[in-house]
Amino acid sequence: MARRLPKRKQKPTIRQKINRRKADQEYRERHYSQVREKEKVREKTRKPSKAWLQAQEFYITNQWRNARQLIIENDRFLCLVCLSRGELVEAGEVHHIITVYDCFKSGELSLLIDHTNLISLSIASHEQVHELYRINSRAKQKVQSFLVDLATEMRQFLLENELTITNLHLAAKIGESVRQKHKIYPPR
Repeated sequence: MARRLPKRKQKPTIRQKINRRKADQEYRERHYSQVREKEKVREKTRKPSKAWLQAQEFYITNQWRNARQLIIENDRFLCLVCLSRGELVEAGEVHHIITVYDCFKSGELSLLIDHTNLISLSIASHEQVHELYRINSRAKQKVQSFLVDLATEMRQFLLENELTITNLHLAAKIGESVRQKHKIYPPR
C-alpha cells in the first residue's frame, strides 16, 4: 500500500491576508474603545481626594500667580530644559517639580511657591515631563532629581552669562553634564 502524505497547508492569498488584518484591526478598535468607555465611567464615578481639590484651588490664588510670574521672569522667559539642549524656546508653563498634589498630600505647603521646586518649561517639555512622571514612582523621583539640578545649573548660567550663540553651546554642555550625572535623557 502506498502511504499518503498529509495535505500541505496552502498559503493564504493576498486578499485573505488583507481581510484577516482588517478583522484583527476592527477587533482591536472595538476592544480598546470598550476599555476607554469603562475608564471614562470610572473617572466620572471616582470621588476626587481632598488633596486633589486643594491642588486645583491653589492654581487660582494670587500667591500662585505672583510666584509663577516671578519664576518666568527670573528664567528670562525661557524653557530651561530646551536651554539645556542649546535651544531658545519661550516658556509657557511653570512646573512644580514636586507636584502640588504631592505637596498637599504630604503637608509640605512651603514647596508650593519655593523657587527651587519651580521650573519654567515650554508646553511641549511640560507634557514630556508629565509623561515621564506617569511611568512609575521611581522614574518620577529620578526626573524630579534631574529637574532640581537642571534648574539650579541653568539659573546659575543665566545669572553669569548673556545669551549669545557661543553661550548657547555652553548651556548645552552644562545640560549634557547634568543629564549624564542623572543618566536621564528626556525625549526631544
